[in-house]
Amino acid sequence: MKKKISGLMIILVAAITGYTSTIFGSMIELGTPLWIDADPACGLNATDDVDDCWALLAAFKSPEIVVRGISTVFGNVDGDTAHRVASNFIRRSTKEEGIVAPALYKGASERCIPGSPRASEASHAISAALQSESLIIIALGPLTNIATALELNPELTQKVKRVIAIAGNRPGGRRFWFQKKPIHFHDLNFKKDPGAFETVLASGVPVTLLPFEAARQVTITAKDLDQVSDIDGTAGWLADVSRGWIRFWEKSLGENGFYPFDSLAIGYAILPKLFLCEQIPAQIVRRRSRFVVRDELAVNKKFTEGTTVSYCTKVDINFKDQLLIRFGVSDVKREKKL
Repeated sequence: MKKKISGLMIILVAAITGYTSTIFGSMIELGTPLWIDADPACGLNATDDVDDCWALLAAFKSPEIVVRGISTVFGNVDGDTAHRVASNFIRRSTKEEGIVAPALYKGASERCIPGSPRASEASHAISAALQSESLIIIALGPLTNIATALELNPELTQKVKRVIAIAGNRPGGRRFWFQKKPIHFHDLNFKKDPGAFETVLASGVPVTLLPFEAARQVTITAKDLDQVSDIDGTAGWLADVSRGWIRFWEKSLGENGFYPFDSLAIGYAILPKLFLCEQIPAQIVRRRSRFVVRDELAVNKKFTEGTTVSYCTKVDINFKDQLLIRFGVSDVKREKKL
């Protein structure tokens, strides 16, 4: 029988995170408003990324924040599919978790062209929300919707408290390579729309980057899924549909689980002291040859030009525990490292 998570658990999470700062770090003020821009693909095929839905559910179950709205963008899947998946996931969460569903807006289906912004329902909604109040914007996919909103309404940059994005790397090294197999990931969110990142960086809004090197410090394993699967509602469903994704990571990438990239962005918004971040200049490094176009969003202390960003390199071991607790796991069992 699956376990039900009660409202008491949510209150307990707020109490723990609010009053044990020496263990879990300090948090931003209770009920901080934010916007989530996502490219979800959970519940489709076994090899489709489930990270966005893990992040969305973590946001819904975190009383420290208030999600003012959600917009969708192309990325993991095409724009229409991302919107459909988000709509279904929000509908499921509303029914099974009793949350008040945030409004959902359809966004870009292709990369932006700097200097020629193409407005969408999402960019209009982001602009309208910023006109009402200052917001943190969580970017789980390409920055297309955010860049468009800021390019069409440059006066709103002062209303953006921070953009938290899953992207970035240091020049050189094996930053996107897996240790056990000769396979690497691209900096996908950046690669899908380099121009959008260029626009956001140039706007002057505060930016935090959560890169691959931070994400690889947190692994969701099959045993973690077993714990979450016992929870009634959306969490249990999400654990079940994540099993194909975890098998892909185990068989194809040689890892013992998957890295929950996007959940780190929600984690940083809620408990920033669980992350070690540096202020480092960032710039888009363009590498062009006759056969290859390989731009990258790089950070380097040696850069004399660029935009200074907060670049996070370390994640506290308690992060995964907090994530599982919010999903409803009452007795987190930490696996022993071999």
